[in-house]
Amino acid sequence: NLSVKIKDKEKIQKEKWLDMKKRNNDVIIEFLGTSRDEVTGSCVLVSYVNSDDERENILIECGMNQGCPTMLSDYNTNKRMVEKIPFSNIKYIFVNHVHVDHIGNLPIAFNRGFTGNVIATEDNRELMIPLLNDTYTIHLKNVKKINEKGKNLDLLFNKTDVHTAIHKTRTFEKNIIHKLNETLSFRFLPNNHCVGSCQLELFIKKPSGKVAKIFYSSDLGSNYNSKLSPFLDDIIYSTTSDIAIFEATYGNKDRNFAKKEVINERKDLITQIKKYTSMNHRVLIPSFSFSRSQMLMSFLYDNLKDDKDFDNISVIVDSKLLNDINGVYSKILKGENKEYWEQVLSWSNFHFVKEFKDTETIIKKKDIPMVIISSSGMCNAGHVVSYAKSILLNPNDCMIFVGYCGLNTLGNMIQNNRLNSVIINREIYEKKCDIISYKTFSSHIQQAELIDYMKKINTGKILLHHGSTSSKEELKLVAKEELFKANKTTPIEIVTNKNKEFKV
Repeated sequence: NLSVKIKDKEKIQKEKWLDMKKRNNDVIIEFLGTSRDEVTGSCVLVSYVNSDDERENILIECGMNQGCPTMLSDYNTNKRMVEKIPFSNIKYIFVNHVHVDHIGNLPIAFNRGFTGNVIATEDNRELMIPLLNDTYTIHLKNVKKINEKGKNLDLLFNKTDVHTAIHKTRTFEKNIIHKLNETLSFRFLPNNHCVGSCQLELFIKKPSGKVAKIFYSSDLGSNYNSKLSPFLDDIIYSTTSDIAIFEATYGNKDRNFAKKEVINERKDLITQIKKYTSMNHRVLIPSFSFSRSQMLMSFLYDNLKDDKDFDNISVIVDSKLLNDINGVYSKILKGENKEYWEQVLSWSNFHFVKEFKDTETIIKKKDIPMVIISSSGMCNAGHVVSYAKSILLNPNDCMIFVGYCGLNTLGNMIQNNRLNSVIINREIYEKKCDIISYKTFSSHIQQAELIDYMKKINTGKILLHHGSTSSKEELKLVAKEELFKANKTTPIEIVTNKNKEFKV
């Protein structure tokens, strides 16, 4: 019996050793952000054994959760998220593009033990500066408002953390494989989601000597409308990987659009602007400060600069962040793109506004025709809220939405045809103005394009995140059918709370 027990114990120890050896040869991918459940909070941990036979971690993006019903629930969600991240054991954090749901929690890393470097392109580092500073300003205001209601919350990060994040960012060129150490190499591939946006290829040398390749799409742009947006790189497709991580934002077909709709909506936008301004009315376009606003500015310049009837119509560009990003564009754009952008900025119809006192003056001019581009795009904060209060009550004016507005946002409620009024700062505002919504200005790749990409890449497995449950489920179902038609049987898995760790 003793002999049997000893053999059993030896067997168990051997199995444990074999399991550990196998695990040490594994590259482990874990989804720590809320992008496993929704279109926000992208944060993916990759763990592997380095050349010193120690397990090392890197983080792909460090995004902020956005869109909870209240400021407090947003705060708590982000706090829980960052508490799960082993920042003190992370070597590098990769930035693929600078939307807040992909970089917003980056400064927190530096007050929670992260001593490594942020890896980005030069363009993204420059764009991070105004966007992270604005994120801090909003975070500070939100915490103050929450604490005014009896809470005693601490800031999750401060101004120093923002400066440290920018200072600790190392920049690398796209399209080149860069070797960070004996174990880890990477390549940024351009895509057409927004200025500076990249996909990421990771090359990790395992203890066995085999190189594991991970492809991470980040957010991808649509070829249906990217040619009508200036300064965007053409997408370069990744062709092989052991595992491919795709976004599923527009995995639902009902949120998709066709190429013809792209052209028709842009024609209609110009028609509507001319219609209202010709009758001495105002048009308010809530817009995201980064990328969407610069696209709109260029579009209006191209289509109205030679229109004599529009000579005396002001186009108000109102937002400190928006105008700061305009300045970054002037810095990072090169050659013909830079020359063209300077022409756009010099158009005499544009009037740039940063200070709220100037916003208040403009709002009083109710009978003067104008177009107003102001952030935020979802109308949740910023000068646009003050414009909305004035324009909503005027039956002669118009609000035009050119971007998605999440649930619980003011923009979403304004567009909701079942609501006759909205509440802003505890006051009721009737929706008397005209309201127009376009869907083809989205910067996200469409379902059919996502599936075409999946056909192009030879990979051992596809993972879907950054989408609602229904979006991921529909994308998986349709993609499997289309891949089967193309004689491909690539496994597709949906990332969830219950299924958030994967091995390569």
